[in-house]
Order: sequence, then structure tokens, then C-alpha cells
Amino acid sequence: MKIIDENGKLFSKISLIDIFIVLTILFLLFSLIFSKGLPSSSTSSASENSKVKYSTSLKVYGVYNPKREPFSVGDNIYGNNGENIGKVISVERKDHTSTVKLSNGEYAEYTSPLYADYYLKIEGEGALNDKGISVAGTQMLIPCDNVAISTKYFSGNSIVLSVEKMA
Repeated sequence: MKIIDENGKLFSKISLIDIFIVLTILFLLFSLIFSKGLPSSSTSSASENSKVKYSTSLKVYGVYNPKREPFSVGDNIYGNNGENIGKVISVERKDHTSTVKLSNGEYAEYTSPLYADYYLKIEGEGALNDKGISVAGTQMLIPCDNVAISTKYFSGNSIVLSVEKMA
């Protein structure tokens, strides 16, 4: 008995092309499943799927010489995919300072007249999980993480200083 006959069938029963197609489909299914991650029991918990109100503090650093204030109370803040992160509750503007190494090897604080840092307090709604707040299912608000944000007059990076669940 031949392993592959003259018709290209394995043991005269299964076509090699059929085996290749089945293996390709299985490979694609496994790669799709594992690229998204396996579902865990914690993702289906009620606390993650329920909406919670939260308050977050952001630091928007190094905003170049704004001719118009880029943030004001009541502005909506959007994430990098256009999802609404929340509404600005308070804005604090401070001069941008950076540490500069001098020619003698010492370090000095330098306050830039061209840049400013903004501290924003934002309130919004999202899903709570063990890492932070998930906004619209795409944006995670995790303390010490960088978040791309935009408003009507600004688009840039910020650092999440804190995230708190509101009562």
C-alpha cells in the first residue's frame, strides 16, 4: 500500500490539499483566539461590566505658549480613539519647569517662559476593573500611565496622576 497514490491522496483516502486547508484554518483560529487573549473569570464579573462614576487627575505637560487657554471648566476630554473620557471640573496652570545639567556638572531647575503644565480634574463614567477604569472599552485610565487626550483646542499627551471611584 502506497502512502501517497497517483491522485495525491494520503493512504488513498484523504487529499493532501484538504489536510493543508484544514491545518490552515485551525492555525488561523488558534492565532485569533490567542492574539485577543483567553477570557478569564474576572472579565465576566459584575463589577467590571457595570458603569461607575470616577474622578481622575491628569497632568498635561509642556504645552507650548498657548495663545488661547487649551482647557476650561466644562470642556469634554477625548481619548486617542475619540472616546469621551469625561468633563473638566477644575483647571490649574503652572509654569513648566525642567531640570537642566550645567556645564560644571551640577543640575538646576529651569522655568520656561514658553511652556506651561496643566493639572486637570476630570469626572466621567466607565467600567471598573483591577487595573483601573476602562473608558468606552478602549481607553484605560491607570495611575502613572501616559494617555493621549484632545479637546477643542488641544491634542497631546498627559500623565494620569490618580483615578478614584466616586460614591
